[in-house]
Amino acid sequence: MAKEYNGYAYIAATNQHNATPPFDSYVLKIDKTTGQIAWTYHDQVGTIFGIDVSAKGIYIATDSSKLISINDTTGVASWTVTLASSSYGGVAAVSDGVIVANTTQVLKFDLVGTSTPVWTSAVSFSSPRAIVTDSNDNIYVADTPFSSKHVYQISNTDGSKLWDVGIWVLPSLIWF
Repeated sequence: MAKEYNGYAYIAATNQHNATPPFDSYVLKIDKTTGQIAWTYHDQVGTIFGIDVSAKGIYIATDSSKLISINDTTGVASWTVTLASSSYGGVAAVSDGVIVANTTQVLKFDLVGTSTPVWTSAVSFSSPRAIVTDSNDNIYVADTPFSSKHVYQISNTDGSKLWDVGIWVLPSLIWF
């Protein structure tokens, strides 16, 4: 998976050449003009299920229950938060925090890596699979269990549900 920000491409990848987890995980910062790799982040944190980039850092979520902030200048991890369960739904940066979707919840963390969430969404999800934000810090989550599929807008202030709409397709990613 990849993100573009400020003239750079950020590529997140997992190398599963190891027979058993934890797998080697990488984030590469590549200059879009020259193709030069500015830095490479490497750790054994499992499969990366989400990456987002903002002016405040790079954020990745993994299936080993980790939310990691990477310094954009150095490529070194700034902080790591261990989540209560795996993060299969991804990660999204907002102006005052980081939103992560784990197995059944959406949580907001501050930008300094405090292990206690600012809020946990009041919405109980079945299988949150995509999470994105727009320029106004609105949060959108696609919940995609096989029986019913919904897209929710979640409040950045307190995690409450602002609206939800049933959909008939299985979204893997939404863009606004």
